[in-house]
Amino acid sequence: MRNNFLRIFILFFFIITISAQTKGNDSLKYSFSIGFYRDLSDTYHGGSLFSGEFKAAKSWYGAVIQFGCFQSSASLKYEITIENINKTFSIPIDELSIMRNGSFSFLVEPLKHKLISADLIFGLVYAKSQSTQINTVSYSYSFADESFIYLYRDYSLIKKTHFGYQAGIDIKFHLSKSIGLELKSRIQDLSNGGTFFFLGAGICINL
Repeated sequence: MRNNFLRIFILFFFIITISAQTKGNDSLKYSFSIGFYRDLSDTYHGGSLFSGEFKAAKSWYGAVIQFGCFQSSASLKYEITIENINKTFSIPIDELSIMRNGSFSFLVEPLKHKLISADLIFGLVYAKSQSTQINTVSYSYSFADESFIYLYRDYSLIKKTHFGYQAGIDIKFHLSKSIGLELKSRIQDLSNGGTFFFLGAGICINL
């Protein structure tokens, strides 16, 4: 999978580089950006994504390659009912999810101005995730002391591989010729239960 992404990336950059050489007044431009996103979906109970992107663009089109790390933690409640005394206890359950992803996307720049510009992003995403999930809760309760003698929470580690597509938009505010601030959004629809809506911001450096 990584080899396929690399071949597509090299092929596309080769095409637009050759095109750039035929038109010297419209050269290939590179930039690097770092972004921080919040996930507004409930796929892993929300979470945050830290991402780095390398972009190459010529005129109104280009390509973006991205790598990032997503992390989510949630505290849930597991209810235990002890029928002999007709009591219900809420046991806190902590779940953690980590996902590393990479993407290769094409971009179209419909808005281009010296103060503001916008990019539409369309591409493929590949990710691997690991998450903890509660399996069983074992306990022993003392009726005399009205307390738990022991409480054991058993977790399972769930590993998944995701593959799918994404779409998004980047709005860049140009502070100078070399640096800018970005508002960024991504919608990712991935296999194995991976649907995300990322919304965030970042800083962009023109190389």
